[in-house]
Amino acid sequence: MSIETMGSTIAALRKEKNVTQEGLADYVGVSAQAVSKWEKGGAPDCALLPRIADFFGVSIDRLFGRKATDYMEVEEVLAKKIMDTPEGERKKLLFSLCWVMERALFGCTPEQNPLKSISTEAGKQFDSVHHNEFGYTLMGIGEMQTYFLLVPERTERSENLLKDMDYPSLFADLSDRAIFDTLVYLTQNPNGKFTASRLVEKLGLSIEKATAVLSVLTKHNLIYSETVEIDGTVHTLYGFMFHTGASFASLLIFAQRLMRQPQAYFFGMDGNAVPYLS
Repeated sequence: MSIETMGSTIAALRKEKNVTQEGLADYVGVSAQAVSKWEKGGAPDCALLPRIADFFGVSIDRLFGRKATDYMEVEEVLAKKIMDTPEGERKKLLFSLCWVMERALFGCTPEQNPLKSISTEAGKQFDSVHHNEFGYTLMGIGEMQTYFLLVPERTERSENLLKDMDYPSLFADLSDRAIFDTLVYLTQNPNGKFTASRLVEKLGLSIEKATAVLSVLTKHNLIYSETVEIDGTVHTLYGFMFHTGASFASLLIFAQRLMRQPQAYFFGMDGNAVPYLS
């Protein structure tokens, strides 16, 4: 590859980005005719190369058709790629990047990927749990459940986090169907403040049980409460913590994935004393 083929590279990048010659020209500060000449076999002035590379979110090496060998600026390039992607397409891009990371942890390049085509039809799900020197990854590809989680190996800090949380109490309380159903309901209806009477109406709980459920959820910092006085009567209002909905939904998704038989297994040693199964 050389400067003679730069025009075809620019044309390919422009079509990939789905922009016109005019769009590229406006950004770089040249005429559309100049861009047309590049793509027909010409080459831009070398002073324009950084701006052209910035527009496409690639390295200058890429304009010359060379594969990147220096990864020092990979984070900046990646950040720009994400920022330049239209908002409606970012989710697809981010998940694609997560899938690249997951494959790389398996030791697969995109060309070597044995699972290149994954069905994402409703009801179809690909799950993988992988362990290596970085920790654990949990990956799911499906119509409604797409996620990527990287959990570092246990360290002194993570050990302290495990000790600080009263997990036995939390999971014991979640075994109460009324508490579990309340969290599911609030996850699906997270906005606005409410009283215990809503749980009576929506979940068929007694007022005593609804009050007890809300007390437990408050104890675990899953909801917050405040009192207001209306016409001389004090009422307790509750609100769903802004992060709780996503956290609880994630917990259920991960629990389901871990309890179900995975559809993909990976064995390895990687210097470990015993093999691991994922």
